[in-house]
Amino acid sequence: MVGTFVLIVGGLWLTGDAEAPAAAPSAKPSDPLAARRQRAVVVEPDAVEPRERPFMDSTAAAATAYSAGDYPSALQGFQAAIEKNPQDAESLGNLGQVLVRLGRTEESLPYFERAISIIPNRWAYHFNRARALGLLGRWDEAIAGYRQAQLLFPDDYATAFNLGLALHKKGDDESAVAEYQRAIHLAPDDASFRFALALSYERLQKNADAVAEYEEYLRRYPTGDGANRVRQRLTALLRSALERQTGADLYMEGASRLLSEAHLADLPHADRLMTALERRAGMLQMLRSSLEQRSVFLWIGGENPQPELRSVSVVGANYGLAHRNLGSVGVVGPLRMDYATAIASVRGAARELSRYFETVYDG
Repeated sequence: MVGTFVLIVGGLWLTGDAEAPAAAPSAKPSDPLAARRQRAVVVEPDAVEPRERPFMDSTAAAATAYSAGDYPSALQGFQAAIEKNPQDAESLGNLGQVLVRLGRTEESLPYFERAISIIPNRWAYHFNRARALGLLGRWDEAIAGYRQAQLLFPDDYATAFNLGLALHKKGDDESAVAEYQRAIHLAPDDASFRFALALSYERLQKNADAVAEYEEYLRRYPTGDGANRVRQRLTALLRSALERQTGADLYMEGASRLLSEAHLADLPHADRLMTALERRAGMLQMLRSSLEQRSVFLWIGGENPQPELRSVSVVGANYGLAHRNLGSVGVVGPLRMDYATAIASVRGAARELSRYFETVYDG
């Protein structure tokens, strides 16, 4: 017999006199790279800025002007240095950087290329030229430039990240994922790397992997500037997973309640839960196995037949006719849910559904 099943995702969190979870510390985890960048902020894919690594001569007056943001003075200083010594690779490369800052990116390329021709193995020249090419949308050339820079400095996280961005922009997200993972390995405390990785996973339709990266972002930066947007993307992914359940036998609702900030700690493995929800056949098989029950059924954590649901609990009740069950109604929630209220809710819903079907069948 094929039944109809209703599953409420989100459940009922324990409130009232229950012990509240410990508050998350307000300060962010120690970030050894804080002196080298601003706090990570989530931005949309098209607005992601590549990391900049200017190679400046700290003893030059022009470099001092550059550091102070006085780009016109820096421009004049480096131009004067090149007039004195056309083979001054450092000034050529630095002049290219100043032109990028002034929005004259196309003009910067010959200076980077002259610097490379003088000192071919200087990583910074290749990196900054590749970045300029990326700003111009010349992704194939930018990718080639970043790969050359990576050969010269394999352990630089900014090169890996910028290469990943260029690959993402070109549409090669499989390769972008590998570069983002390299960047994360080299600088695991940079939340923006995980956000970029999750975006590529989404484009590849690897939604469970994307959810895992968004969760890790929130674990590391729960109160960061981009946390709310990450939660929105998580909710959208789970809602999308539910909307793909197009059959008539299984109805699910309530995913957004899983990802509220107050209850995020109660669901450390939302990616596994989403995997279970996407596997419609597995969910139906699990619920059908409950049809032999004559009363409320309860699976807590490790008792769940579905491995992906063992970080949550399922409370359900069957409904139908006096001589047979027609389906189940249930609630998925955290292990710390209010079980008494959940049981009363599903029992009441099952009773009303049974009354409805008795009327239909009698009619």
